[in-house]
Amino acid sequence: ADLAAAESVAERLRLAVESRVVEPLPKGRITCSFGVAQARPNERLQELLLRADAALYTAKDQGRNIVVRAQP
Repeated sequence: ADLAAAESVAERLRLAVESRVVEPLPKGRITCSFGVAQARPNERLQELLLRADAALYTAKDQGRNIVVRAQP
């Protein structure tokens, strides 16, 4: 999938998780954050995963429960 499709899937997953009520959690809700990335030409898998991981930590730093695209 391209980056836009990956972001769309991640956003649908985020919304699905957010909409579930889970008991007996104190707030009754679970949220999740996602970092998505698209492979660059000739990019090694490890580099792709590092960029996706960096995007995930950006999502967490920005308040969580969001999807962040890695730098292209």
